[in-house]
Amino acid sequence: MPESKPILLPAVISVKQLAEALDQPVTSIIAKLMGFGVLATINEDIDFDTAAIVADDFGIMVEKQDITRAVANTADTSVVSHDIRTRPPVVTIMGHVDHGKTTLLDTIRKTNVAGKEAGGITQHISSYQIELPPKDGNEKRVITFLDTPGHSAFEAMRRHGAQITDLVVLVVAADDGVKPQTVEAINHVKSMKVPVMVAINKMDKPDADPDRVKRELSDYGLIPEEWGGNTVMTPISALQNTGINDLLEVITLSIDLRDLKASFDVPAVGVVVESHLQPGVGPVATALIQNGTLKTGDFIAIGEVSGKVRTLTDHKGKRIETAGPATPVEISGLSGQPRFGERLIVFPTERDAKDAARQFVRSTTAKRAISALASSASSATLKEGKKSILNLIVKTDTNGSLEAIRDTMSGMKNEYVEVRIVSEGVGDISEGDITTARTAKALVVGFQVRIPAAVKTLSEREHVPVTLYSVVYELFDAVREVLADLMPMEIIERELGELKILARFRDNRKRVVLGGMMQSGEVTKGVLVRILRNKTVIAEGKVVGVRRGKDEVRQVRAGSECGLEFELGEGRENVAVGDTAYFYAKDEQKKALELQSQKFIPTIKPRLL
Repeated sequence: MPESKPILLPAVISVKQLAEALDQPVTSIIAKLMGFGVLATINEDIDFDTAAIVADDFGIMVEKQDITRAVANTADTSVVSHDIRTRPPVVTIMGHVDHGKTTLLDTIRKTNVAGKEAGGITQHISSYQIELPPKDGNEKRVITFLDTPGHSAFEAMRRHGAQITDLVVLVVAADDGVKPQTVEAINHVKSMKVPVMVAINKMDKPDADPDRVKRELSDYGLIPEEWGGNTVMTPISALQNTGINDLLEVITLSIDLRDLKASFDVPAVGVVVESHLQPGVGPVATALIQNGTLKTGDFIAIGEVSGKVRTLTDHKGKRIETAGPATPVEISGLSGQPRFGERLIVFPTERDAKDAARQFVRSTTAKRAISALASSASSATLKEGKKSILNLIVKTDTNGSLEAIRDTMSGMKNEYVEVRIVSEGVGDISEGDITTARTAKALVVGFQVRIPAAVKTLSEREHVPVTLYSVVYELFDAVREVLADLMPMEIIERELGELKILARFRDNRKRVVLGGMMQSGEVTKGVLVRILRNKTVIAEGKVVGVRRGKDEVRQVRAGSECGLEFELGEGRENVAVGDTAYFYAKDEQKKALELQSQKFIPTIKPRLL
């Protein structure tokens, strides 16, 4: 008989939902919880750890479900697409402030967006579609453009822009060259592995120097095609409308090779690129549809926001009934204002959409609680020898809660870190807790308690962090994260490759030149090396030069012969043909957190409201 798959449960689940998931009567679930010392009503939430123990008592396997999978499983995934066809490409414009990104789009779209911007700087991400005339009797071509802000205050938005695009056009001014925001954009594009091409703008300027731009971009790995690289660089003047057609032609050629496809007849999935409050309408969001078709009347969830699509508006301000893949569209009918970069998903019913939004809130609340404690932990950490001590003041709603938290935290220690409860008690956070925390240099954490307004004011004035939790596993996860961050660093060796030494050419008092065949991996200038003979180390040092033939090269990979120049220490004179050079790097990382107590047994009695 095949083994049944585990049931996926969210981080937080109500007693009723757990009963439905396990296909057990609610009364049986409540009885099990009471047997574990947990008194919970039908609509009360419990954490995953507690739910897992209940499920185990029924002989049912469960797994923790993250929010991304939870949302995907709630959506209607049973629909099979029968309409898969070519979609418009999504092109993102990036670059340094005032290098002409918005002016370029102005010229392409024959509009004047830049003139409307405060100080001539784009203040939000805008998205537009342009239509290119038919070519060779084919259908008209459509391109979706995303215009990202250029200055560093919007660095995070630019990062999201690279994640949702098919191609990045990096705009660099010919009279200004590569600037800090240009470098940031290049790094984001590389990390997201998005194709990039360069528009060298402002060629109409008297001091335009495109060769300088190409040289500077080459330093960051963007080598022009004419220099033997694979990055297309097109000179343009957005202001004078020169070179624009060439740029569009290169964009379409690059995209045509990708053969971009999407489903047009399934529920929509997209991403928010802008949101704001519109007078008389309420919250509206501009979303880029990535797959499927969004329709008026669809039920959607975007992060913690849900709603029913009341209106759809295209980039021209025209009302439309549907929006397909790669289409930017403004949506009204939302319960709130979604954040930039959050996913839009269509659900079969309004209840499904609201449930997904609530689950997102639960998940993000837990993450915020964890990060809140982690961000303030440094002020409450003391060193005793090689051990880091995290001082806490703990307040809970009941003695049972306090005892369970104390017992669990007493096992949160090892030879490097330890949790120390300097004060504890039952009841809301008090002024005395704040005073004690300031004196003892401790953090205040509360479980199922409140902090009165006057006490909160005092905590802010005295710079004493207070973090409140309503789900106990969130408290323990937060403490574990802090302890993990307090763990010491350790050096890890990372193997890079091996070379069989075939020749010894020359050497002086410090350096020796050897020839050989790479057996595995690769070697680059600057890496560390050990010379071994019969698994015994005879010399150590680093690589200071890599050559193939007469040419200096950046790296040599397995299967190739090369000449290497080494700086070696003691034993250099003993290195001979037949020895093996072992290349490696040293990485520094946190030691893994292993605690005396890793598992929490729920004995906490929630406070009934």
